[in-house]
Amino acid sequence: MSPDVQIWLPPMLTLLGNLIAVVLAAWLSNCAMEANNRAIEAKIEALRAEMKQGFAELRLEFHAALSSF
Repeated sequence: MSPDVQIWLPPMLTLLGNLIAVVLAAWLSNCAMEANNRAIEAKIEALRAEMKQGFAELRLEFHAALSSF
């Protein structure tokens, strides 16, 4: 192996290792954020359904109150 390659090989391998670690960490972070977003979206959908049901019940009570007059 030539002396130039021996000088540059350790820093290049270190750089490659760091790049792999950073990409892996970013990918894992992205997976965790996507899972968190799905959980939040599920909670929002449940709240929307609950609100729709509440509004429907209010409308029914309102119409029942109006029809009793």
